[in-house]
Amino acid sequence: MAWFVHGFLLTRVHMPQRSEARPAGKPPFDRVVLVVVDALRYDMVVRDGRYSCEREEECHYGHMPFLTRLANDTSGATRAFRFEAEPPTTTLQRLKALTTGGPPTFFDVGNSFTPGALVEDNLVHQFQRRILPTANSSNALALLGDVSWSQLFPSAFDPELSAPLACYNIHDLHSVDDGVLAALPGLLGRPERWGAAVLHFLGADHAGHAHGVPSLEMRAKLRQLDSAVEGLAEVMAARAAPGEPFHRTLLLVCGDHGQTLSGEHGGGSAEEVDSALLALHVGAWRLARESAPGNRLAALPAVFAHPCRFNCACGPEANQCVPDLAQVDLVPTAATLLGLGVPFGNLGRLSPELWSLGQALEDVRGGGGEGAQKDAEERLKRCALAARDNADQVLAYLRAYAA
Repeated sequence: MAWFVHGFLLTRVHMPQRSEARPAGKPPFDRVVLVVVDALRYDMVVRDGRYSCEREEECHYGHMPFLTRLANDTSGATRAFRFEAEPPTTTLQRLKALTTGGPPTFFDVGNSFTPGALVEDNLVHQFQRRILPTANSSNALALLGDVSWSQLFPSAFDPELSAPLACYNIHDLHSVDDGVLAALPGLLGRPERWGAAVLHFLGADHAGHAHGVPSLEMRAKLRQLDSAVEGLAEVMAARAAPGEPFHRTLLLVCGDHGQTLSGEHGGGSAEEVDSALLALHVGAWRLARESAPGNRLAALPAVFAHPCRFNCACGPEANQCVPDLAQVDLVPTAATLLGLGVPFGNLGRLSPELWSLGQALEDVRGGGGEGAQKDAEERLKRCALAARDNADQVLAYLRAYAA
């Protein structure tokens, strides 16, 4: 039994070290809003050859039109990815990966509904220690939605700005989501009070468990959540002119994992590990809508805008319309964009394409000629330095872990 526990039930030693932030100048973003749509399947947002439906009424693509438009946007203000988790695909393990950059272990699964405080270095604690707050935001964090976040980070979220909500009744599709939407206007009306917000919706996960993915209940829930994200983006964009509070805001919309057609998750099938990630530079998005339309992504070096975006030839089967991004790769990339230290135990690697969203204002404004070439070369150098810092962090962790 002891051999089984130590061999099959993988465990990992949590290291006490904390990384220090090393921002090279002013970070491109001073605020982040993370929207987690629990159990968001990849093909709820992006349609491509990896997934298909035998009958049209079984298809669940097309019920999130706003997110789909963002995935197809080429203005330079957005990025979209197939967001790949590692099993086990349960919410608690995915939240740990999304904040630490480390892989989950099977030993954690038994605690899926009773999480304890996360003690290892993570993005939440790094944000609290941020050394570059601005006049438009603070180091305070807000939470609206799934109570798991406040259980993992019990003292991190400002109670005056937060509404942690618990619901373990899978037949209740609306209590948590409606609670998030009720509290959201008050949060957006006080941007100077916070610098990071987490919105975690549970309705799509519950709709899958209770009714299955190809159901009328799921369609209605996806439309509701899509409308909610669109409303959030519009409210922030209305106050995203230069000098306004949301000008340098990073909006991230993702699933923590996917789900099978019957609403199950926890394993490692493609349906369970595949989700979507959409990233939006709010200030650049506002500017793009005020500017002449154009495919500005096509003008970027391939490392910053994968060429398969333009011919739907991404992925291992060359039939995806967006490239892949490992879930843990979000951690070092987001930390760099926000001027935070990359969590000490992170094993993710910086994504040049997502990192380049930090220069979206320049991309949307456009330009050309010799100046544009020099800007591209300078951007490549900065990205290489950020990737080197990421590699140094991973090496330091591996050496400490092996010691």
